Amino acid sequence: MTQGIVFDYSSVFPANEFTTVSQIKQFAADHGVHESNLVVIANGGQQNPSLWPNAHWRTTTAMPANAPQLANEEIQRMANEGRVSGIFLLSHSREVLAIANQASLPNMPLVPRHLKMFDTPDRPKPASPTGWRFDAIASEEEAVQTMIDCLAAAGARDQKSGLFSTEIRPLMRGRDPRWAGKSSVDGTLGLMRTLLQIAAHRGLIEVGQGTHPSNPVVWLTQAGIKLAAEPGRQAKPPAKASELASVPHQPAEAVSEVTTSKDESTKLGDFEAICRVKGLGPFSTVRLIAYECIENHAKAKPCSLTEIIFAGVESAGPIVAKRLGAAPDASLSDRRRAWPHVVEMLQRHLPRSEAVLSADEPISARWGASNKIVTGFKDEWKEHADGVIVMGIIEALGEFSEERLFDLAGLLHFRRDASSISRTIRIIELLIEGKKLVPGTNANGESVLRPATRSTADQRSSAEDQIEPPRDIRLAK
Repeated sequence: MTQGIVFDYSSVFPANEFTTVSQIKQFAADHGVHESNLVVIANGGQQNPSLWPNAHWRTTTAMPANAPQLANEEIQRMANEGRVSGIFLLSHSREVLAIANQASLPNMPLVPRHLKMFDTPDRPKPASPTGWRFDAIASEEEAVQTMIDCLAAAGARDQKSGLFSTEIRPLMRGRDPRWAGKSSVDGTLGLMRTLLQIAAHRGLIEVGQGTHPSNPVVWLTQAGIKLAAEPGRQAKPPAKASELASVPHQPAEAVSEVTTSKDESTKLGDFEAICRVKGLGPFSTVRLIAYECIENHAKAKPCSLTEIIFAGVESAGPIVAKRLGAAPDASLSDRRRAWPHVVEMLQRHLPRSEAVLSADEPISARWGASNKIVTGFKDEWKEHADGVIVMGIIEALGEFSEERLFDLAGLLHFRRDASSISRTIRIIELLIEGKKLVPGTNANGESVLRPATRSTADQRSSAEDQIEPPRDIRLAK
């Protein structure tokens, strides 16, 4: 059974109409869509049945445009007729694409695709199997197979479990050091876009609407899943830490009052992908304020770890809102906000860090820990808590070099000023002192830090055993 297309022609910019029509025709041919299963939603001036004589045309009203309504009607009609096995929804309009999240189509995939994927001038044609021009890094076949392995390992088997396109290259880097570069530095601009289009042309992946047209969600088709599980084909294992190439990095010219802009945030792609997959946060604009509020609540009234986390995050809401110029609504029941995720992060991080005390003993990640009464905090407890984030990132990368310090400071604090960098250095020092990170060198002879193995962490000299433990902050009873 063939697939169907609902094409919102009314959302196409006039200057791009000719190019877009040609690309939609090619897209339909690539996916085996018969013209009779194509719906074209156009405004009055675009009506031109000669473009697709056998397609089903619908005309939008002038004011207000009813393209979302027409698209929904046509999707339901195609589903009820049972002539197609799936439907592609193509539009520039967010309102039209949002139908994919609202429509109820049992056993029939509805795949939204933003037309920006077709009409960007520098975007290679998705139908071209010869668009690969990055053989200096890897062959087309190697690139496709590495990406498929990463998607399979991440469980990206449908749109809900798919990965954002910006998350894929950092995961590929973990499997093969050749992917460790940055497109803005090593001349590989357009690499991931080209790779996605080649894999989509082969029918190995689907690409759907993400948080932004330039960052779509990617998941495996049945053909991609079958390829990843093909008997006798072994996926390339993650590269050893010593094999990872250093990521080119340009340090900030100045470190006073430098915030992390949208352009700078692209440097944090691998860090952010790791944090998302491992649930590390870091909620940079909220976390440190929440720490302060948690400590204040613990000092004011004896309560359990869970209670002070909820109370602390609730109190942090108005403070954060005031700084951001937003309405001071911090209700944890407001699911539009990230507060529930901040609570979940702190409930994981604080026990893992053993930075909070109960009866002078650290509250550790054990069953029932969240119900223990908080009586104090370890010295530098906030830095210890943030150490959980840093360890999670370094464990995923395998090693950490000093040249990434600016990026790590930007991730943790949303700025790269002197105090943020100094605090990040202190967090790393505490991890070294706690035998969680150990110094080493990579294949290029550069100094790096790596997670300590269990045997390394267990080695203690008799002199070290006698070192006075960290001082604690005890709350007044």
